[in-house]
Amino acid sequence: MPSLQIPNACKRILTTKARLIVLIGGRSSAKSETLARILIMKAQTEQADILCGREFQASIDESVHKLIVGLIDKLGIEGADARDKKIDFEGGGSFRYKGFARNSSAVKSAQDFKYSWVEEAQDLSEDSIEDLLPTIRAKDSKLLFSANPQSSNDPFSKRFIVPFKNSLDKLGFYEDDMHLVIMMNW
Repeated sequence: MPSLQIPNACKRILTTKARLIVLIGGRSSAKSETLARILIMKAQTEQADILCGREFQASIDESVHKLIVGLIDKLGIEGADARDKKIDFEGGGSFRYKGFARNSSAVKSAQDFKYSWVEEAQDLSEDSIEDLLPTIRAKDSKLLFSANPQSSNDPFSKRFIVPFKNSLDKLGFYEDDMHLVIMMNW
């Protein structure tokens, strides 16, 4: 397996005890590729099952599937079976995809996922946030979010940015026992 290359600001993701990990920033800030690289590694080394979601996802084309498959190819990772709607790794570990908007409570059936990654998390509804947080509950599970926030009044920003704004402005990150929020060029 190739060495993991991620921005220095994100290295604390690998050691944090926080369960909720949030990367916020503008376009081209490396949020998505960073999380994809980390989660590919987790699928391989921990045989972890990973749920990738977003609020609005009418098809797999609107997911991070293409990004993940592209990185697997670019990094020369062997043992990955990338199909049209899922990725399975030899020996265990997988990626699956789900949209939340049409039925946010459907995520409640997503059992046994060790990691969840929500892309475009700034679009999450209050219902989706409330349904997702208790659903991913495997031992040592983590929920990861990448977002390009637009308003401090949306449910995502109220939950994951506004309470930590002082630290984010001062240090570029916030960390406690439950949260790790990292600001990426935003």
